[in-house]
Amino acid sequence: MVNTGEFKNLGMNNNNNDDIQSKLLTAIARSAEDLTNGKGWPDGLNELLENIGKITKVSRVWIFQTLKLTKKSIIQDYVFEWSSKKEYVQIKLPAFSRFETKINEPDYKLMIQSRLERKYQNIIVSKLKPSANKRNLEAQNVKSMLTIPIFVENHWWGVLGLDDCEREYEWSDSMVALLRTAAYLISSAILRDKLSAKKRQLDILQQITEYTVWEFDLNRKYLWFTSNIFDKTFKNKENFQLTFKNILKIIHKDDRVKLIEKINSYIKNKSEKFRCDVRINIKKDNYIWMELIGTITNKAKNRNSKLIGVAIDISKRKKNENRLREEASTDPLTGILNRRKLEQIMEEQFILDKQNKNIFSFLMIDIDFFKKINDTYGHPVGDKILIHIVNICKGYLRKSDYFARMGGEEFAILLPSTNKYESSLIANRIKDKVGSTPYQYQDKSIYCTISIGCVSNNDQISDISQIYKLADSALYLAKKSGRNLVCSI
Repeated sequence: MVNTGEFKNLGMNNNNNDDIQSKLLTAIARSAEDLTNGKGWPDGLNELLENIGKITKVSRVWIFQTLKLTKKSIIQDYVFEWSSKKEYVQIKLPAFSRFETKINEPDYKLMIQSRLERKYQNIIVSKLKPSANKRNLEAQNVKSMLTIPIFVENHWWGVLGLDDCEREYEWSDSMVALLRTAAYLISSAILRDKLSAKKRQLDILQQITEYTVWEFDLNRKYLWFTSNIFDKTFKNKENFQLTFKNILKIIHKDDRVKLIEKINSYIKNKSEKFRCDVRINIKKDNYIWMELIGTITNKAKNRNSKLIGVAIDISKRKKNENRLREEASTDPLTGILNRRKLEQIMEEQFILDKQNKNIFSFLMIDIDFFKKINDTYGHPVGDKILIHIVNICKGYLRKSDYFARMGGEEFAILLPSTNKYESSLIANRIKDKVGSTPYQYQDKSIYCTISIGCVSNNDQISDISQIYKLADSALYLAKKSGRNLVCSI
């Protein structure tokens, strides 16, 4: 015959002859399942403290959380408590809410140090030397106390304590060992609650934006990451692990060197946070912009170090940035560059060509009698004609050329690596095409002509302002000579 039962019912049918240790072990076993799987948090923890208190017959069972520790003081918070009588309740008292204690006496300093070293403290208050700590315990009517440090992720998180206000109780080694097991159980429950809180935060983050969590092992050069932003075909797995070589394969080729340089610079300079924007291939030939944000673990020890963080989808942000950048550099009507952007490019081109002893040409274009067109047909038609002429000009330009609207009916073209003769040919072809290609408006053909002034840089030109002056002079000469002409200087 096989007897089965639930852990939560352990000890319910035990006879009264069971000793304290057996009952305590049973109580810890009953609490283990709920606390480790998270179902009993925080009620399961309160139940565990109550069982410990009733079995050991102490006055209070409590948990302090360590909020801040310095060489001079410690700040703690009273976060859980069970009391056998109302007069022993302390958790709601203002003095035990985020309270600070000075570490200025040898005994108390020794007690704090022992907790940092994972040691328990078995205290008979009457045997303590006169001190602020002894006076504090006597004020709480504590006669004996057992405290066990709680560590979470290898850091001192707080203390599990048992106060007896009626007995000077000496705890046996086996009892201390059992209560240490309870402290480990509490530590596991705290860690699980922290992880659950982080998961909730990440779930909220995912509702706001697409993200993935990643971890890069700096020694083994392996990357681990979750799959939630990747193509559906990969979502059968909860996470991936890639070698550094394979990492680079999913990074856009133009971002690989930048990423490596950023990682090396971050490690060398020991900055607070690592940040880098890269394009990641989430499926075949589909790249999205991701912002990598992370930090190094074990940075001081430089051993088993890992760069951990999140990658957030910033494709919309990059799209908006590009749109704003484009709007800041283009003419809203025609879609070509605006005057400010062309002037910036001209400055850069002038310096570059001076250094490399290259030549470029610059064309200034003006639509002849455009005011008359606006007066006759209205500004909406005039705008359509501007677009019409721009489209004609584009047909004669290379990808390396720069075309801008300087204002009103005036345009400019920058022709890199183009001499005076070549620029004159291009200008005349544009002029002729514009003059022979009317804009169709209803049943009318509206013909326009343009005048163009051309100039090429040379050794005598010392700055960019001379280029503009010479191009203006050439354009003025073309208009003065009868319009629908190209004049070169």
